[in-house]
Amino acid sequence: LRNGDILLLYTDGVNEAEDTNGFEFGIEPIKEGLKKYADHTAEGIISSIYEEVSKHTGAGEQTDDITLIAIKKGA
Repeated sequence: LRNGDILLLYTDGVNEAEDTNGFEFGIEPIKEGLKKYADHTAEGIISSIYEEVSKHTGAGEQTDDITLIAIKKGA
């Protein structure tokens, strides 16, 4: 990894998290979230993406594990 690079690992429970209508969160929101929160710490990236997944699922039942790991190389 070079300075400023971010490695994000996640389980399929993240992209497959469903809202109350059965629509999955998807991969694109993960990519967009990574771009949007790239200036955050690794912990901040995880928290922010997890928050977006939670907003997406709303009152929906969690049916799979949601695991996020972020590694950010410092400058």
